[in-house]
Amino acid sequence: MRDFQNAFDAALAGVDSTIVEVMGISAQFTSGHSVQRSSGVFDDPESLGFAGSGVRIEGSCPSLFVRTDTVRAVRRGDTLTINGETFWWIVFLRMTGAVVISGSTVGNHRS
Repeated sequence: MRDFQNAFDAALAGVDSTIVEVMGISAQFTSGHSVQRSSGVFDDPESLGFAGSGVRIEGSCPSLFVRTDTVRAVRRGDTLTINGETFWWIVFLRMTGAVVISGSTVGNHRS
């Protein structure tokens, strides 16, 4: 069990871990010749389509939410492969708490 500054952070860490376990998919991070696998929740705004009455939902970029401690070696510019599609790892955000979900904005990787 990790030490938390308060009960709120501990509760969030438990909820975040459950979300990744239940909704997570496999992601592969590649940095140079090193490959690392992690589980995370992938959100692709383009897959949302229409909200109804012809209103289109436009998202900026897909996101992958992972536990911070599973992606410590990942750096900006590394590639991320999800379901055979490759993305660049662009932004890494660490939320509060030691094991809470981290988010990344990923961009399409075109070679």
